Amino acid sequence: MPKSTLRAQTHGSVLVNLDGINYLVDAWMASFKVLPLIPGRPASTGEGIHDIWAVPTESGFEILSIPGFDREHPLPFRPETEHDPIDHAFFLSRADRTRTAGFFNDALFVSRHFPDSILTIGRKSKFHVAPDGTLTRTEPSESECKKALVEEFGLSEEIVDAIPPNVAGAIAPPGL
Repeated sequence: MPKSTLRAQTHGSVLVNLDGINYLVDAWMASFKVLPLIPGRPASTGEGIHDIWAVPTESGFEILSIPGFDREHPLPFRPETEHDPIDHAFFLSRADRTRTAGFFNDALFVSRHFPDSILTIGRKSKFHVAPDGTLTRTEPSESECKKALVEEFGLSEEIVDAIPPNVAGAIAPPGL
């Protein structure tokens, strides 16, 4: 099964080619289904709150998902196919760039997709997406946040205790 990697500025995804069709397999988007990428044809996983879709562009596709922290603004991902496939050295050079760039580096951001809901904690807020797509936002205390990370997200107490504090004034996407 040939695999390659699609990537954008700070995100990498895996493509799997079966019978001449590329399928996007992306754990972060967590659609619970693969997304077929057939040139010139739009596609969707059709998974309700987990739906992701591909919109054809002149250079390939724009992949859209609705994140668990903002149900009103689709999050676009444009694969940079000129870097496909990538080698280990390229991956390491881009990984080094993300150490100082990106909104995941200076604050806690964790998301867990369940078949019927999505939970996200980020920028001192907790977000819950219900099966009907309703988004609820709360601001848990530090102890409530730590408890949720262990009990709802499945992180170990050791990992939760090792999480550094959020950086004041950090840049975050809308809604966080």
